[in-house]
Order: sequence, then structure tokens, then C-alpha cells
Amino acid sequence: MFRGMMDASPNTNPQQEEATNGENKKQYKSIEYNSTKKSSNKTTKQKEKLEDMKNITKRDDGRYMIRKVIDGQRITLYANTQAEAREKLQNIKKRKIQTKRNTKPTLQEYSEQWYEIYKEPFVKHSTKLEINRILNVINNKLGDIRINKLTTQTIQVYLNKMTKNRTKEKVCTYLNAVLQKATDTNIINANPFNAVILDKKIKSKRNALSYDEQEKLLKAIKNTNIEHEIMTYLMCGCRPSELPTNENFDFKNNIINVNGTKNKNAEHRAVRMTQQFADYIKPYLEENKMKTKDYVMTEYKNICKKLKFKVNTLYSLRHTLATNHFT
Repeated sequence: MFRGMMDASPNTNPQQEEATNGENKKQYKSIEYNSTKKSSNKTTKQKEKLEDMKNITKRDDGRYMIRKVIDGQRITLYANTQAEAREKLQNIKKRKIQTKRNTKPTLQEYSEQWYEIYKEPFVKHSTKLEINRILNVINNKLGDIRINKLTTQTIQVYLNKMTKNRTKEKVCTYLNAVLQKATDTNIINANPFNAVILDKKIKSKRNALSYDEQEKLLKAIKNTNIEHEIMTYLMCGCRPSELPTNENFDFKNNIINVNGTKNKNAEHRAVRMTQQFADYIKPYLEENKMKTKDYVMTEYKNICKKLKFKVNTLYSLRHTLATNHFT
């Protein structure tokens, strides 16, 4: 009886046993397939990474340089990390695929490429901000147009609606630069901007402060947190972006070392301090750091607004020194 009960066990059912074995085989094949697929994907990604690294070099300054030739043109970009470098390289490859399909980029797409390749690696931070601001103005109206479909008439109508000011001048400068580069690199056949009729340039009026305004300004900045910075501008006549730091003051020789910023070839120059100014500024620098140009500019404009000055730019202080010197 006991053996009969054992023989009657459901585990000995041939049909169930066959079904179970079949299911196990399917699961094993599925696991084996997924494992092979994952391994294949991993290998592919490793190959892609190795291929990418042929175009990426780490520089001595810690940045990564990306070099890629597209249609005979060498493109060079820079990145702060390896991951960023690979991402930029992938973007370059996508552009190459787009070119092969004969699909011309929109003005916005190409202007972003133009900035990234031909401007970002070579200009200072303030210029980068200006270029991006102007490109946003342009692309807000024209960005969706395919660059090969952008006509002189479209550009002219767009410019005619703009107010004549500095922004409009810069729009003309950068839009022409973008389209000219697209022409030079055979993205488009001709530059449609060449036939555009431009406004006469606005003459810059950077007036010096009058003697009366100088007296009011000196009283207004007394004991403020930008007093010494304004006095430094008035004393050495530097450009707004050339405001000296603490390290630029040489009290042994009574000299301010001014780092030129007008362009990349701007010379550094030494401006001699009077003993009176040296005695005035030295105690301040022993206890404080010179403020940044941006901070001084904001505070200075607020003071000019309260004094109701027509001229409120830091550059006017440079002209004021020149006027005082030659009159």
C-alpha cells in the first residue's frame, strides 16, 4: 500500500514532466539570448567609445580637444570633461549625417554651430555673452528659416522693422558673419546679406563729466562702497574692464599696472600714482579687495540716476580724466 501511494505521486506524470522541461528550456534560451544581447550592446558601446577617443585629446590645461574632419573641413572644439567631449563629438557626427542627406540646417541650428566652432573657443567671456544675446534676438524672428531659404528681402524687411540702435548694428554684424561663414564653407551658394541696405552708423557719444557734475559725483560717492574704485577710474583713466585689482598696485614705485583689454594685442601699461593718491588708496587696499567692474558699474549707474546725469557710463570717467588733463 505504501509503495502504491508513492507510485501515485503527481511528480511521475509524464505529460506534466514534459511540459515542465519544455518551459525550463524556453526560460533558459530567453536568459541566454538576453545575456548575449547585453554583452553585444556592451561591446558595441565600448567600440564606440574607443572610436570616439581617436578624435579626443586631453590638453595640458586639463581640457579636452575634439578634432573631426567633415567634408574636408577640420573642426576643432573644446570641452571641460571627457563626457562633454564625447557629447560634442556625437553632435558633430549628427551634423555630418544631416549634410549627407542634403538637409540644410535652419538659421538657428547653423548659428549655434558657428558660435560653438568659430567663436566660443577664441573670445573672452563678455564677448560670448554679447554674441549669445544678439543670436537670440536674430533667431527669435529668423531662426526657423532654412539657411538656404533665407533671402535678402526677408532680412531687409526684418531689419527695417528694428529700431535704429546699437543692438541693430550688432545684429547686422553677427548675422552677416554667420551667413558669410556658411557661404565660405559651401553650406549656401551666396551670402544674402551682401545686398542688404544698411543704416548709417550711430556715432558714439561718450561725453566727459562737466566740472559741476564732477563736484556732485565726488560728494555722492563719499563713504560709499565704490568710492575708492571710482577715484581709481578718475585717477588712472583705465577702461571699465581694466579696473585694477589689489595686486596691480605697486606702492614701492607708486605705479598702477593696468592690464590692457581693448583687444588680444592690447599692451599692459604702467600709470604713475601721485603720492597723495597712494596715501589715500593704500589703507583701503590693506583692509579691502577692489570691487569688480560689474558691481561698480551697477552702483555707479544708480548714483548717476539719483544725480540726474545724462551720461551714466563708467567710460565717461576715462573721458573726464582726458578732458581734465588737456584743459
